[in-house]
Amino acid sequence: MKLFIAISVLLNIAYIYKLSKDYYITYKKRIASEHVTYLYNRQTIYKVLPINKNDIVFIGDSHTQKFDVAEFFNKTNIKNRGIDGDVTEGVLLRLSDITKGHPAKIFLQIGINDIFQRNDLIKAIPNYKRIVRRILEDSPETKIYVESILPSKFANPDTVIRYNRAIKQISRDNGLTYIDLYDKFNSSGSLKPIYDCGDLIHLNGNGYVLWSGILKPYL
Repeated sequence: MKLFIAISVLLNIAYIYKLSKDYYITYKKRIASEHVTYLYNRQTIYKVLPINKNDIVFIGDSHTQKFDVAEFFNKTNIKNRGIDGDVTEGVLLRLSDITKGHPAKIFLQIGINDIFQRNDLIKAIPNYKRIVRRILEDSPETKIYVESILPSKFANPDTVIRYNRAIKQISRDNGLTYIDLYDKFNSSGSLKPIYDCGDLIHLNGNGYVLWSGILKPYL
């Protein structure tokens, strides 16, 4: 009898585990599908909003997308081209929609999601070099401003620091302006609480006030 009960318990545990695993796999697939749809939607919107030679363009991920740059800087020629969840490869794929307009300036802030996804720099740094090279080749009159990525509780601080050093060197090699955001927002490898919106990743209003203040001299 005890053996029968033990077997029944084990079978129930195995069944519950399988259900949980199947649900998790289905959930991940649904989230991934929704994210792909979201990325595609943002890309189609940006395609029909043209860039011209007087524009200042902000390229990046969710940090940039949530940055109300036109209002913070009170300039109608500032265009936000941030996409939540974007990575360096994603920027490469949509870059031509921006460079064909030959904007006056580009502010580039991308890479934290590469670290979230892979926790290495094998692809991110070569991609960043390609991004810079593409802009220089396709729109040589555009001034490029390389912004460091921000600290995050969910990213290895050493990896973030190495990435920022690498893109700083890329900016030096190409005669570009590098803007250090990391040190202003950093507290032991995470966002300073005063700038954290509550998820340990994204900025609150105070954070964007600081960011916009750092960038104003370059506009």
